[in-house]
Amino acid sequence: MRKQLLLITLAVFLYGCNEKSIAPCDCCETSYLKIDDALSCIESNPRETSFDDRLILIAFNNLTNKGWDVIEDLEIITVAKRNYLLVLANKDEINSYAKVTPELRDLIKKYDGQESFFIVVNQALYPFRDWDANVPKNRIISELQLGNGP
Repeated sequence: MRKQLLLITLAVFLYGCNEKSIAPCDCCETSYLKIDDALSCIESNPRETSFDDRLILIAFNNLTNKGWDVIEDLEIITVAKRNYLLVLANKDEINSYAKVTPELRDLIKKYDGQESFFIVVNQALYPFRDWDANVPKNRIISELQLGNGP
């Protein structure tokens, strides 16, 4: 009986040690109204490793004062805050921004007539994925968990 209890305790302990917590993202708790502000925060808070995988989630809508609540789902917000900086923007401001890539401009055109949509970009403003308000929650979470992967 003692051996079984010891094995169970050891297994639980090893499992707990194996679980790695995801470090909180510096700069991800707040939302930004300008891309430069988000990039400035990344620059001021470098990662310990040379690989910086923090991405920018651009929310296009007319509600610049809602912050992370613009997403309206706590589970999506929790996943997004692990690795994304939220920028609340409108199409005109982004299109007039000098550093915007042609790929991002083309993607914004795709959503002409849409009131609300989201685009994930890397720090060079190259878009990785996008969705509008009609996409199911599980797909959004799946897309956010991909990071800057395929």
